Amino acid sequence: MFSVVNHLELLSGNIHRSNLGLYSIDNAVIGSYYSDGNWPSFCFTINTLWSRPDTEIQKIKKSEKIQIEFFIDTGTTYTGGNEPLDEVKSPRFNFMSPPEVLMAIHSPYIVASPYITGERFLGGRNYRVKIKADEKHLLPSPYQTNCTEYLPQWKARGRVGPLNPIMAVQECRLNATLEKLGCIPNYVDYPHNKTICKSLYNNQNITHIGENCTDLQMYYNQPCNFLVYLMKNEAKLVPIQKGLNGYSLETQYNCTSELRFTRRCQTANVEVVFDGFEITNMTYNPKFESLELFSVIGGYMGMYLGVSLVVVYDFAEFVILAVYKFSKKQTNVKKLKSQKSIAWKT
Repeated sequence: MFSVVNHLELLSGNIHRSNLGLYSIDNAVIGSYYSDGNWPSFCFTINTLWSRPDTEIQKIKKSEKIQIEFFIDTGTTYTGGNEPLDEVKSPRFNFMSPPEVLMAIHSPYIVASPYITGERFLGGRNYRVKIKADEKHLLPSPYQTNCTEYLPQWKARGRVGPLNPIMAVQECRLNATLEKLGCIPNYVDYPHNKTICKSLYNNQNITHIGENCTDLQMYYNQPCNFLVYLMKNEAKLVPIQKGLNGYSLETQYNCTSELRFTRRCQTANVEVVFDGFEITNMTYNPKFESLELFSVIGGYMGMYLGVSLVVVYDFAEFVILAVYKFSKKQTNVKKLKSQKSIAWKT
């Protein structure tokens, strides 16, 4: 089952933006071929900085929205023309699952696999997607967050390379399998343009190749700066004709039985809106210098107080001993006088 972007447009209000730029399908970047089955998945990423050293990210206004029409090819004989939406076409292959497409919205610095982080959109439905962002800025060692700064090396390599510990492991596995097999199995989740291994390899015991790559997680920590997008999907109501003159609003078209092989039921319309866009920003600020200064001052204060207390104790001990010796001496003198007086009387 394959899906293609049949139509993509960027709207500012009701006005179509003529220049899509990085949002154009012609500027898409091929991502990971990862899947957990015998067949690879084919993923494309738009508006990305991956492998594009001289490109700046294209921003979008909160008032704008993206409309995407996916056509999910189940092996039917549609040519992409103006075939009737409700005409049933017999598939060339037998698919047990309903037509669906996977889509993920992620940071422009990476090429993520929607097979792992994406959401499913079924054919025959219209969706509205709302976006939220979670942004974090951590601190490297010796701070407790102990993050790893990936971006300098990523930029030095032409904006390619791992940006988190998982990507570091997957890149290592990619290099190991490419060296051993001359191709990349579809269980490796890392963007590449190398030869994909035939499905025969996936049935063999080759998962041991690159098994030592997991040791890299001891040297790579969470990224110091990362951005995660959260998607909230809502099914839009679609007008469905009931009888000759009546319509009703339903969450999806009737795509049961053989109707799922119609062009209508193999099409998913997704509208991405930004009007309620929110960003949660968590930033850790360095406090080491102030703490260090406070510790030094506190240390000197402690030393001063310690010395002062020792002096006080020494002085107090001297006074007490002097008083004790003086009082003892006076007591002895009184005893001696008393003894002499008794002896004189006798």
